[in-house]
Amino acid sequence: MGESFLNRPYLDRQADSIERALSSLDLPARVQGGQVGSHWVRYHLTPVSGTHANKVLQVAEEVAEAIGVSGLRIAERLQGLTIDVPLQQGTELRLLPLLHALPGLSASTAVVGMSIEGKPLLLNLHRPSTWNLLVYAPKGYGKSELIRTLMMSLALTSRRSQLSMLGIDIGGRELAVLESLPHALTDLATEPRFAEELLTWLSQEAERRLSSGVASPHLVLLIDDLVWLTDKREENALAALKHIVHVGVEVGVHFLAAAPAPLPASLRDLPDHRGVLEVVPDENTFLKGKTAVGRFQFTSGSDVNIADVAWLSLRDLDTASKLAVAGWRATGMSPLPAIEFEK
Repeated sequence: MGESFLNRPYLDRQADSIERALSSLDLPARVQGGQVGSHWVRYHLTPVSGTHANKVLQVAEEVAEAIGVSGLRIAERLQGLTIDVPLQQGTELRLLPLLHALPGLSASTAVVGMSIEGKPLLLNLHRPSTWNLLVYAPKGYGKSELIRTLMMSLALTSRRSQLSMLGIDIGGRELAVLESLPHALTDLATEPRFAEELLTWLSQEAERRLSSGVASPHLVLLIDDLVWLTDKREENALAALKHIVHVGVEVGVHFLAAAPAPLPASLRDLPDHRGVLEVVPDENTFLKGKTAVGRFQFTSGSDVNIADVAWLSLRDLDTASKLAVAGWRATGMSPLPAIEFEK
């Protein structure tokens, strides 16, 4: 199952179950790979000699019952027979299998997750249109997970000589793993005074680069979340951040930040800056009260993509950190098509 983005053994076992179910119905067929979407796994079937496709189309309920799912669909498409199996709880998209499944990724490229079209969504920080990212959503929707996924993805596609990171996480709960990465320039800022010092330094570094014509290595500022900047006592820190956003595209400095929704008044101009990819909950699910935590709408100008964010378990975080320290890079094996934002 070379095109799997979830746990491969899980998908392999399910493919085997489908083959056994069809064989028990005297309709032997082989599962020849599959594609993972946001809510479905689509398996491609090749009937064994003597098995008629029209008979396979009639046994969806029997196959569903045999493999323990509901809502299974069998269809005949241009590419042949397919079986769509709904994703079950506990099989959400995970970042590490997705990284393993993708072709060679360029430095400063982050894997976001899976679009609703069933293709991986990539964030290329070299592109001016997606130089920065601002996600704002209600508490508990998954915005911290998005920032963490981007951080770990960048650590596994970029060398320290190509990209360095700084982090602000007042309280230090969500981005603590940053300090274990070789890409970290300094400790995670977990209290406002240190955070202001970090922003001031980065603003000055951006100015130094601007005057000297330097734009590498890339510096990525990660913030979870921006709410502390709304305090009037943090005016200097907020001014430093906005200066970084204003000149960052010219000097190789980026920010990837999370904020509450709706955006506080002092932060509302951030999405209007050049190169800011705006990320909000997908309204088609959020407004209807459906459970789609981690599904976001990514907007860059007229380019809009809806995607589910790939996540990392605690074990995955530990594994990813060790891989980054060891110098592992996501090189990929399968030539899978992916979505990138327009330039």
